Amino acid sequence: NLFQLCIIDSVRRTCLCQNEKIDSIDQSPFDKVAQLKLIQFSNTQLERFEKINLQNQERSLFGLIIEKPTYSSSSSFELDNNTFYSLFNLELLTLSNLGIKHLDALQLTNLIRLKELNLNGNNLESLDFLE
Repeated sequence: NLFQLCIIDSVRRTCLCQNEKIDSIDQSPFDKVAQLKLIQFSNTQLERFEKINLQNQERSLFGLIIEKPTYSSSSSFELDNNTFYSLFNLELLTLSNLGIKHLDALQLTNLIRLKELNLNGNNLESLDFLE
């Protein structure tokens, strides 16, 4: 169970997952959690973050942090074009040390309130939305 590996702070409405045992997430892990403001995955082995149901969080979530301690060239993090589709209130998005090679405008289209995008430590070959 994902939440046995995470710390949920219901007062601050945050979810902090810092466990190397996390390598995948099922499609709706946040369904039964009160509206979160911040979800952070650090020091995990996540390879994908796609098609995850964040519908219960779409209005409240302002920060999503997915980061590994160091970049590993042996793996590349996969983003689907709909990964962030429903997160229109997201202000902070950190995708650090994930080996991301490409990020295009379609993946960020609905992030109309985005103020900070952190892509440090990736192997980016192109950023279509800057062209």
